[in-house]
Order: sequence, then structure tokens, then C-alpha cells
Amino acid sequence: EPLLRVSASFFRHADGTTVMHAAVKSRNAECVRVIAQYYFDLTDVADSEGNTPLHLAVKAGDANCLLALLQSAAETSTSNKWGKTPLALAREERRKARQGGGTGNASKIVRMLKDYGAQTVTPYVPPERSSGTRGPTDMDRIMKIWNAFFENAMRWRMGEDLRENGGGAAPA
Repeated sequence: EPLLRVSASFFRHADGTTVMHAAVKSRNAECVRVIAQYYFDLTDVADSEGNTPLHLAVKAGDANCLLALLQSAAETSTSNKWGKTPLALAREERRKARQGGGTGNASKIVRMLKDYGAQTVTPYVPPERSSGTRGPTDMDRIMKIWNAFFENAMRWRMGEDLRENGGGAAPA
């Protein structure tokens, strides 16, 4: 509990990694979920090589951590220092797997990323919307998180309505 009250910037290592990076590297999806719940801003922090926790989950071939990050509205179109998005890395892993060298669930990871709207190329952001950086604005990220929250709340509410009506259709 006291750990959760500490500023998220406290958790940043000299190489740019955060506790979220460490949780993904240790393949602990539950830890990723808890960190994302309290420090959602850590889902998109890049390390010194430009890799976000999503990049690391793809490289590790860890579908559970990847799903936890995607459900926490992690940004899917961020490029690392080499210009690779998580989807581009996943496609490389899938190619390696087909040739006998990559992770076994690379195709599943590509599908998961696409289901959450991932793109291979970082989308163009008009200059008037950017503040000297490429990618979505803070407001875009906030809206993405809000939309994910609202969608999950509606799914929960629909399930509750179905239970109240004995499994029938939700009331109009």
C-alpha cells in the first residue's frame, strides 16, 4: 500500500526502464495489470532504446503480458529507435517462427495487436497537433483510456442486465 503512494517517476532506472518494463521482462502479467491500474502512464514509457513495455512483451513472445498492456490502453503505434512498432516486431518474430527460429505464438501476438488497432507504421500527426514529438497527444491518450474504461463498464453493465432478466435480452 505505501508503495502505491510513491510517484511513478521514482521507479525510473538510469537506462530509462520502469517497473513496468521489469514486470514485462519477468513475464508477470498480474504485476503488469496492478502497475497499469495505479500508474497507467507507465504503459507507454520508452527505455533508452525506445522500447515500450509493449515492445518487450512482443520480443518475449508473452501473450499474457501483451494482453494486460493492451487492455490497459497501451499505445500500439510507438516506434523504437530502429523505427519498429510492436506490430513490426511481431511480424519479424512470426517470420522467424515460420523459418524455425522465433517464438511459438508469434501469429497469435500479431492477431492480438491487430485486434487492438496496431499499425506497422507510426501514423502521421499533423504539425498543428504535435508539440515537437511524433505520435498521439496527451488528450488522445486520455480519450483512449476513457473509451476503454467506458467500453468495459458497458460490457459489465450489459452482463448485469442479462443476469437481472434471467439470461434474456438486455432491457431496451
